[in-house]
Amino acid sequence: TEELEVSEDETKAMLRKKKELETAISEGEGAIASLKEEISSLTASIKETDKKVEEATELRKQEHQEYKEERAANTAAKKIILMAKSRMDEFYKKKSSLMQASSHRALDSDDLAPPPETFDAYTTKGAEASKVTTMMEFMAEDLEKEIVDGEQEEKDSQASYEKFVADSAEKRSTATEEIEAKERAKAEAEETVLKSKAMSKAETRKLMGQSEYVKNLHSECDWLLENFDVRVKARRDEVESLKRAK
Repeated sequence: TEELEVSEDETKAMLRKKKELETAISEGEGAIASLKEEISSLTASIKETDKKVEEATELRKQEHQEYKEERAANTAAKKIILMAKSRMDEFYKKKSSLMQASSHRALDSDDLAPPPETFDAYTTKGAEASKVTTMMEFMAEDLEKEIVDGEQEEKDSQASYEKFVADSAEKRSTATEEIEAKERAKAEAEETVLKSKAMSKAETRKLMGQSEYVKNLHSECDWLLENFDVRVKARRDEVESLKRAK
């Protein structure tokens, strides 16, 4: 009958809608699972970034402390060397002045007198002292170079550290924003899935009612078909009786 056909069409429409809802639920749950993995990965990357920054900070502190200690040691060594050189210069300068004065007095007293016996020895020692002071100058210059190189290395290390920290902060900020966006997307997907599940349950109940209704219609149709001949005969008998009654 027409009513049965309409009911069957409605049932098909309900089944299509339920299938669409089930597909939406499946896709939504898949999206939620993917978002959870992505959030977990981003969270792990933030922890790793924080760990690297912490390690870099500790290393920078150690390097800076070592730099200060090395600079202090080099500065002190340079100061000691220059002080020793200055005293040696002063000592040999005075010694030279005394020897020259003594030589002049000897010449004044007797032009033919030989130079003091210690003069040649002093000249030799003076030459050796000159070598020592020259070596001290080289040592002081080397220490000064180490100090200057150390300062530059410290500046470069600090600049590199600051850039690394800044880059890490930017990376952390970007990851945090991505996590927040994915958390919102996950919440929306979860809400959609919940609504789809509720709608799917409602459609299931409607289908159950519709199935029962269609079943009853089928039963009625079957009963009508089965009793059609009986009803037709009964109607004929009724008509014949009415005719005879006239």
